[in-house]
Amino acid sequence: MTQAVFAERMKVEVRQVPRWELGGRMTSFTIWKISKVLECSPKDFFDEPKTLKLNRGRPRKKNKF
Repeated sequence: MTQAVFAERMKVEVRQVPRWELGGRMTSFTIWKISKVLECSPKDFFDEPKTLKLNRGRPRKKNKF
């Protein structure tokens, strides 16, 4: 889902979405609204991640040796 579509479903301006993504303040009502748009439970925001390994960036080349 794009930020524009998410913002439209949340009924907020598009510029608000990156603020939340970067750790901006949210009320419990905002978390509830986000959970409804994403079709999940508000509790899911506070659970431990299923994996601790973050696969960010370009994959590293493996050495042949």
